[in-house]
Amino acid sequence: MVSEMTVFADVTQISDEALWCRTERHLWLWERDTPVVDEGGRMIAFIRHSTCDRCTATREQEISMTTWSVVKGKIHYPKGYLVTGGRLARPDIYREQFERPARRRAIERSMDR
Repeated sequence: MVSEMTVFADVTQISDEALWCRTERHLWLWERDTPVVDEGGRMIAFIRHSTCDRCTATREQEISMTTWSVVKGKIHYPKGYLVTGGRLARPDIYREQFERPARRRAIERSMDR
């Protein structure tokens, strides 16, 4: 739910790839798993390293070998993914995805004249 005080950012400032990842989710590709060991040298978890094939964000997830669930995670976003000045409304993202190619074609046509 969005409050009346929520400030929305300008969707025109983010990359095409970031738009798609925001609406369709990231395309995570596995890179490697790194073991996590306790003081006794016993493997207790592993860190799964993944990269988004679309926007190049990277993700690390620590997965417990006891519960086989993610116990920690972090995502590093590339430049152009995060915005300043508020949050992005999903309808605005869909509209931008639809209208951006038309604006580009109009600019290209005007340059051909």
